[in-house]
Amino acid sequence: MSKDTLGARIALVRGHMTQEEFAKRLGIGRATLVRYEKNENDTPSSILQVLIKEFGADPQWLLLGVGESLKEEERREAILLSHFRHCDEAGKDAMLTTGAALAQPQAKMK
Repeated sequence: MSKDTLGARIALVRGHMTQEEFAKRLGIGRATLVRYEKNENDTPSSILQVLIKEFGADPQWLLLGVGESLKEEERREAILLSHFRHCDEAGKDAMLTTGAALAQPQAKMK
């Protein structure tokens, strides 16, 4: 995907999330997100702030296309943190338990 436009960079920040899920995280409707990604509507600063704060997008890259968006690992961490922030307490506990279990070294198969 070309990253020459703000809309293309927004789509890159979205990554593998569905437009529906990503739009919900941004507090907008899916159709609005589609218009931002297609550069049909100007993206308001409030949405840009969420992309920077919640998803870790570099402001200079997001606005101007200059520099690096994020290293893949940082992008994935930002998305994971965003998921965590949007969970209720039971969901947060489940994420922590699952994360701890996944972080354990796996026994090697013989």
